[in-house]
Parts: sequence; C-alpha cells; structure tokens
Amino acid sequence: MSFKSSNEGASADPHRYKKGDKSRRHFVDSRQESASLCHAIQSIPRNAPYINFHGSTIHVVLEGQPYLRVQTSTDGQVALMVLYYVFDLKYSEEVKPTLLFLQQSILNNESAG
Repeated sequence: MSFKSSNEGASADPHRYKKGDKSRRHFVDSRQESASLCHAIQSIPRNAPYINFHGSTIHVVLEGQPYLRVQTSTDGQVALMVLYYVFDLKYSEEVKPTLLFLQQSILNNESAG
C-alpha cells in the first residue's frame, strides 16, 4: 500500500514514524506522572507552544515552561490557538497543518496561519 503526500507527489513510507519518535510530539506530548514535568518539557526542544499531558494534568507549554494548566483537552486546544493569536506567533512547520485545520473547522476562520 502506498500513500501519496499532497506536497511531494511521491510515495511515503507509512511506517516511517517509530514509537516514541520525537518529531511527532510538537502538538501534543504525553508523559507518565512519575516523570518530572520539567524533564518532560525539556527532553524535546520545541520552538512553538504545545499541549503536555502529564499524568492526569494537562498543561499548555510556552517557551519551555508550563504556561497554563487546563481541565480538558478541548480547553488545551483552544488555549493553544489563543496563545498563537495573542502573541502573534507564526505556526511552526511541524504543526501548521493541524493548526490550520483547527482554525478553519472549529474557529471558522480561513486566514492563513
């Protein structure tokens, strides 16, 4: 089975991401509560805000620090979008497709991120 990327037009390997692949953790990261929150945040450098599930708590992380603690994953997604808007941040390339989807489908906003 081959997958076509809309950007590349070539076949992509559907198994190219391995379990624990750090490149997939730019929008949401999840760690066990036994891990230190600071270590979990600093273990993968990120240049953009993201959602961190740490045990039973949910944080929105900005500039390597837990910026907001939210109650639900929906609150986390909304808070993430608000941070991009309030601080006038450009969408990072790692999460741009996801954020554009949320912006267009949930917020009903068509402007480019």
